[in-house]
Amino acid sequence: MNTLEVKNHIIQRLSQIDDLNFLNAIKTIIESTANDNVYYLTEIQKEKLQESREQAKRGEVMDNDEVFKEIESWLEEK
Repeated sequence: MNTLEVKNHIIQRLSQIDDLNFLNAIKTIIESTANDNVYYLTEIQKEKLQESREQAKRGEVMDNDEVFKEIESWLEEK
């Protein structure tokens, strides 16, 4: 089956289901996957992201090991 055929089959089957709990479970699954790839950023987050991109362009970066070492040192100070 192609995508359209699967969608139509699901729609047809859903129209025959009267079990509210089952339908709510399906609704939960659909809603949990529908927004997985959509992220809404605040203006502050957008500014910080742009600032980070500019830092990366200037070579102001750290690899993961350096970051984790720095975090560990901060935690040890507290």
